[in-house]
Amino acid sequence: MFKKNFIRLCNNIGEPPTIVCQKIGLSGSAFSQWDDTSVPRKATLQKFADYFGISVEDLLSDDDAITPVHVNNGIIGNQNKNNVVSVSNAGDLGEIETEILNICKKLDIKRKNALLTRAYELLDDKNNKV
Repeated sequence: MFKKNFIRLCNNIGEPPTIVCQKIGLSGSAFSQWDDTSVPRKATLQKFADYFGISVEDLLSDDDAITPVHVNNGIIGNQNKNNVVSVSNAGDLGEIETEILNICKKLDIKRKNALLTRAYELLDDKNNKV
């Protein structure tokens, strides 16, 4: 199930599996060595889960549903199922929102967390000035 989920997640972010492997420190050829029943080592699974902002359990799940990214005080992960970030209609995004999402796709998980934290700070500043 891992390989199927991995391919789906890569497709969701528009990156080839070989590139995602390289981004977490594996060789690009690692992907081609996996068959449909292969499961990487625990540490590698955690790197992939962190990269995609999901849990290892979701990465190994046989559920075909796309797992939404959850927010927990500015940290991306599945710790808090109450706060779901979703974009229901990407066509409604303006030029600036689209650019922000494009930049975010290029960041590693640590920088995504920093960006999200800063966004919440800016939102709090705006709400406090009203």
